[in-house]
Amino acid sequence: MNEPDQLNQLLNRWDTAPSEQPRFAAQVQERIESTNGTGAWAKVLAFPATLPLAAGIAIMLGVSAAVSTQRSLQLEQLATAYAQSIDPIQMTGHSGH
Repeated sequence: MNEPDQLNQLLNRWDTAPSEQPRFAAQVQERIESTNGTGAWAKVLAFPATLPLAAGIAIMLGVSAAVSTQRSLQLEQLATAYAQSIDPIQMTGHSGH
């Protein structure tokens, strides 16, 4: 147990020196400047029909939500009417016919 640990000796000797990259900051800045305004979203937003297309999609989604809600309400009313027509307890309270 008192023997020196080879791993600890190796770790104590180990030293790293980071490589020098003199133009690293300049290269990063060049990459940022070269990609500014040329991304996919910039191209989409530059397309002249973007706003009308987005408005059309929003209208279609609104109409589809309204139709879906209306259909759900209509099905609920039909289910209630059917239940009232076959359930004797609900028939007595129902003043239709």
